[in-house]
Amino acid sequence: MNVNLVEDEGWFLEAKHLNTDTDTFGDLKSLGDLWHARRIGGALPTWKDFELQDFQNWYGWLCVFDIVEGDPLALKVRLWGTHITGMMGEDITGTMVAPTATSSQFEHGGYTLKEIEFYDHLRNGPFIGYSGGRLKLENRDHIRYTELHLPLARDGKTVDQFLTITSRKPL
Repeated sequence: MNVNLVEDEGWFLEAKHLNTDTDTFGDLKSLGDLWHARRIGGALPTWKDFELQDFQNWYGWLCVFDIVEGDPLALKVRLWGTHITGMMGEDITGTMVAPTATSSQFEHGGYTLKEIEFYDHLRNGPFIGYSGGRLKLENRDHIRYTELHLPLARDGKTVDQFLTITSRKPL
């Protein structure tokens, strides 16, 4: 089941079935394949199922989020890639991504309430997330970003983390 939740000014958020053909993930295919290879008996992998060298071509483009229960859901940033830090202008490793009281924007990382609701939807599916579009950052709107959001579960079924990989290309 593929669900397109949001299409806002060229940015898309799609929830994909766990068994979606990884060819649909373009240049993120290899990471989808890696994630599937770690699904023993159909169980969701955990972050500990991966080795750092698994990501040698993607160093700096990885994020790992721990899910923090609440309404709305919040995410604790376990890992925020160095290339993403350079792109966004701040390293938010170790911080909470949670809504501010006065804005639809999140305090760190530029996450909106829609995006956190998207993570919540992916968690409850569970689904693989696929998102992308132009990132609205000064002098960077000529680059198209795609992200693959892979659910992780310490018990193999209850999503408690996400591994997110970002790719970018000039438009």
